Amino acid sequence: MSREPMVTDRAARQVTLQPAEAELRELSLASAAARTTRHGSVNVRTRVHTRARRSTFVVLDTDRGGRSPVTATMLRADADRVARLQEDHLAEVGQVVVDGYLGAPGPLRLGLRVVTETAFAWLAGMERHLLFDPVADPDFEPDLTVVSTPSLEVPGAPDGVLVIVWPEQGTTRVTGTDFFGETKKAATRMWAERVYDAGGLVLHAGCLVAPSERGSSTVLVLGPPDSGKSTLVLRDPSAARLVQDDFVALLPGGRVVAAENGCIEKTWGLSARRQPVLHAAVTCPETYLENVPQRGATPHFAASDGPRHSRAVFPLRSVGGLADDPVPPLALFLLLDPGHDLAPAAARVDHAQVPGYFLLRERGDQLAERSGRHGNRLATLLTSSQTDAVVVNSSVVPRDPPGSPRLGAWPLLAALLDGSVSWHVDEHLRVAAAGSVPGVPDPDTVWPRRRYERVGQMSEYAQLLDDLRATWRDYLGEFAGLDPGIAAAVT
Repeated sequence: MSREPMVTDRAARQVTLQPAEAELRELSLASAAARTTRHGSVNVRTRVHTRARRSTFVVLDTDRGGRSPVTATMLRADADRVARLQEDHLAEVGQVVVDGYLGAPGPLRLGLRVVTETAFAWLAGMERHLLFDPVADPDFEPDLTVVSTPSLEVPGAPDGVLVIVWPEQGTTRVTGTDFFGETKKAATRMWAERVYDAGGLVLHAGCLVAPSERGSSTVLVLGPPDSGKSTLVLRDPSAARLVQDDFVALLPGGRVVAAENGCIEKTWGLSARRQPVLHAAVTCPETYLENVPQRGATPHFAASDGPRHSRAVFPLRSVGGLADDPVPPLALFLLLDPGHDLAPAAARVDHAQVPGYFLLRERGDQLAERSGRHGNRLATLLTSSQTDAVVVNSSVVPRDPPGSPRLGAWPLLAALLDGSVSWHVDEHLRVAAAGSVPGVPDPDTVWPRRRYERVGQMSEYAQLLDDLRATWRDYLGEFAGLDPGIAAAVT
């Protein structure tokens, strides 16, 4: 099968090839699902609101040793049949083709082509905001291709959706869904496989380059949904350069590469007072909104009855970010985690413990991939870096409201970079707990062990930790192929 879908040939009927942003906006607004806001942005209402993970299949050209990005597979004959259906469908309904690059300039920079139906041009418009250097060269040859046909219904598709991945050819075909997250994931999934093959690992993380007494320091901020990752990385572009808000590649030696040149952010509950930088970006004319409640021409981000699946997509320049300038080697691996009632507000962990805490952040997510390869690769990468690693209990450390510069995770981040945090070893947890954390005045909350010590209940404290570690041990045991030393380091 050709890497480039044959329906994108310039001689094909109704092909809009490499349109500019303005033309993509016009094409998007021609859809009945789209309308304009009073800010001039495009707001689309989609039929599908989530990714269909059980509908994702991989077609293997060779034996990849169990390293496919998804576990379900599809027979090549069935996959080729869907490809032909999709090509015939696009030739009838018309298509939009957007080209550009994933990955900041460097060896991991890969050409991407996104093809979608003309009636769903906003999918291409959103992706264009995420690409580095969108191109207008008619002879552009992509390394990766995503073909999306939301109106094509394939009989027997789970949930009416199919996502079929050809890893070696760098092609993914998506049918039956108009949810942008599926198109975006298709692209970053393939990029992540190329990064892995190059010895790196793609992380769902925000990336900042912040000044400190030790010079410019690169920080990765990781965490489960609603842990405060976006609030932290989008807090103040004048104080730290935003490199990426979603996906980055970590390479040997601590080198960091941004995946995209734009942002996708949840807008449910968005407040101009609490998140001024993000609110300003979301209300720019060039931004695409997805499923944001709208009354007249006014979008309502903070509507209590609004959908939690509302999103905004905008270029990194809208928040003062810059992803393609040189990024120093990683200095701080910051993992935000709601934690447990025994966890310190901030705990410094060693390199051997980081992969375990990294995998534990997904506990409770029944759809998380249970492959040990990411933990194993992270352990390998950390051995070649000079990175500090800190786990922050985000259920204790407050967010940073405007007008409270000394409160929350931002001043904690500054103190971590400056090396001004005092640490106290907790031999039971096998971590170093921060002695104090801005915005957390209760010493028992900063370091829960103190409470047990004060009332003479250290034996109970040790038992609770043993019980907690047993649940962690069971959970990490679900990760096939995980190095036993990773689980042992935290349990």
